[in-house]
Amino acid sequence: MSQITLITILSFACFYFAIEWTKRKTSISREITRKTAHIGSAILVMFFYFFLSKSEFILATSLFTALFIISYLTNFLKSVHLEKRKTIGEILYPFSLIILASFFYEDAFVMISSIAVMGFADGISGLYNLKHNKNSLKGSIIVFLITATAVLASYAIFYNQLIALALFKIILISMVVSVIEHYSYFGTDNLTVPVSTALLLNFLL
Repeated sequence: MSQITLITILSFACFYFAIEWTKRKTSISREITRKTAHIGSAILVMFFYFFLSKSEFILATSLFTALFIISYLTNFLKSVHLEKRKTIGEILYPFSLIILASFFYEDAFVMISSIAVMGFADGISGLYNLKHNKNSLKGSIIVFLITATAVLASYAIFYNQLIALALFKIILISMVVSVIEHYSYFGTDNLTVPVSTALLLNFLL
């Protein structure tokens, strides 16, 4: 195992330990700590993506997929598992990263955009929906706006331009992704959102 892979794994382990410690020592709800882990993980993944090879990235995400499967069965990570709502999102999150890396790892624009959409669009809309209906229209609008913003920013950074046709396609992609997220249940949006984003970006942009 390379040094950077070990650093990546230890960084994520420390991050999840900190969230778990906070959950056990405070009265913060699981929904809050879960979404914090959701958004924070995306930031870490995007950072380490630029330092890991494809095989190292898949190795690290595979280890955390296994970790969350074990935790799902034993409930030892109380900060990421819900009690009142059935979901397998915590398992599909790292699993979706394996799929993205397997097919799109060499395309930084697609990878970063898809990870950002999964982390921020789904994470922030989830925080909004804590006090509202899970499938609220406003929640879907938030997904659309954040998806469009994330992809636009990524496109501008990686291609150093933003043409009208690309803008139209990004808006269209964002609309499709928001609909997919709206109809994804039991945490499956952690798989459907990033994978559909990657596919749409790959074929349309």
